[in-house]
Amino acid sequence: MLRRSKKQSRSRLRIQRLTDASKICARLWRGLSISREGGVSPCCTYVGKVTTLTNDDGQDLLSSAPFTELREKSLQGKSIAGCRKCYQKETAGGRSMRMIYNDAFALETHTQPADTLIDASSDVRLRSLTITVGNLCNLQCRMCNPFSSSRIAADPIHSGWFGHRSDRDESKDIESAYAEIIESCSSITHLQISGGEPLIIPKIHKILQSLIDSGRAQNVVLMMPTNCTGVGDPVLARLSKFKEVHLRMSLDGHGPANEYIRYPSKWSEIVDTIIRFKGLPHAKLSIGFTLSALNVFEVVRTAQFGDAMGIPFTFGVVHTPSRLSPNILPQATLEQAAVEIDDAVDSLTLNPSKRELRAISRLLRSFARQDREENEELWTKFVQFTNDLDRSRGQSIEASLPDLVTSLRVEKGPWQRNIFHILPKDRATPVSKAS
Repeated sequence: MLRRSKKQSRSRLRIQRLTDASKICARLWRGLSISREGGVSPCCTYVGKVTTLTNDDGQDLLSSAPFTELREKSLQGKSIAGCRKCYQKETAGGRSMRMIYNDAFALETHTQPADTLIDASSDVRLRSLTITVGNLCNLQCRMCNPFSSSRIAADPIHSGWFGHRSDRDESKDIESAYAEIIESCSSITHLQISGGEPLIIPKIHKILQSLIDSGRAQNVVLMMPTNCTGVGDPVLARLSKFKEVHLRMSLDGHGPANEYIRYPSKWSEIVDTIIRFKGLPHAKLSIGFTLSALNVFEVVRTAQFGDAMGIPFTFGVVHTPSRLSPNILPQATLEQAAVEIDDAVDSLTLNPSKRELRAISRLLRSFARQDREENEELWTKFVQFTNDLDRSRGQSIEASLPDLVTSLRVEKGPWQRNIFHILPKDRATPVSKAS
């Protein structure tokens, strides 16, 4: 067995001090996430913002007082409100982004003396940058919003549920700031890009090409979500130039269910794109499943699809819009979905996927124990919203999600036909309708 030098062992001990505590995230020392409105936070799963984009470079932002305060709280073992999504997933037994970031950055070679204790101001170095560029998207996913999808922004029915349409692309105001941060921070080794459908946004490809032209792409790990549609050969060629490409493929069901939720995607195109992604050198693929009130009976089928292709399953939970959160479902439906998941876990071969399914099962059962009365108003909105989109898109929840509708019938009876908006063909603009 190889023996580590004292210097190596001491360095690893020091790194462990950064990553062991349950409230500590390496991203607080290593990463920034910048929204299209200029809000700055540690990562894309953080709820809210820590500060606002200024003329400072990325390193100065990470070293600023608001971020130092977050690091101090984490070192004291205090919960950080913006990190609650990670806490929730870890409580359910899932693998959170905090855990992923700690693994990614705990193996770095540190240059400070190995016996220097980690504190809120030491060893702060920007390694990972997340940017959100616009909302250009070719899909209108039911749990999405006008600020993240240009197609939803242009749809008066879907966008009407958010009170107004959002056609303005705020990212134009900070596009140059992104470029400056990336150019000035040669220490960046991980670049995560989101916004609409990243692989069809010209501005994103401009950023990627600049990294390729400068020779930096070969040292950068590129991470992004994708809906696996509209991907041409030039896109694949560009992705192949990076050190690694981590693609989180957004699937919220299998076959017709995914087409229903992620309208107007086509399952055949998605499968073909996934096969092409698998051919990329240095590609690391995962399925990103967004758990909502619509797809609790699609968890198993989606995970099994990934398992058959050797692709691990990961998940997040819809919190907003709250009318689509899984906790609005009846207790019997949540329990039934959890049992179905429990029965299928051992059929999977990928251990990471098994862990995620067990976490979803625990989460659904925790939702089932919550007070049902407070969800009645949200349930009504869920039904109206679903019917609004079904009418405007020519879809049917009964045809696309039969398992869900059958289960709901136990406590809710036959599916109701309540709507909220009159279709444009009936009126010039959407109008609320009590029915």
